Amino acid sequence: MGFVEERGIGMKEMKSLPQKYQLPLPDITMNDPYIVIVFPRTGSYIGELVGEKIFADLTEEERNGLRLLHERKIISKKDYARYFGYDEKKAQRHLSKL
Repeated sequence: MGFVEERGIGMKEMKSLPQKYQLPLPDITMNDPYIVIVFPRTGSYIGELVGEKIFADLTEEERNGLRLLHERKIISKKDYARYFGYDEKKAQRHLSKL
């Protein structure tokens, strides 16, 4: 954070880092009175967020869907299907499970 603040680019720079280095978006939470920003280095971080047992029970396709949901927060069935190249029934099954 010190480096980011010294350069005067703050949140804009932090948001661009995942695209620049092909990483998941940072996880931002509040731990009163602090804002906690975690920059995961791999896609496996999502297991820590939802619980390792739940994550282990998902297929690789479902894990990818969960990562997308974490990144976008909200997505329609149609957009989910289009993103992964699924038909709408498969997209609905994934979204229902997730």
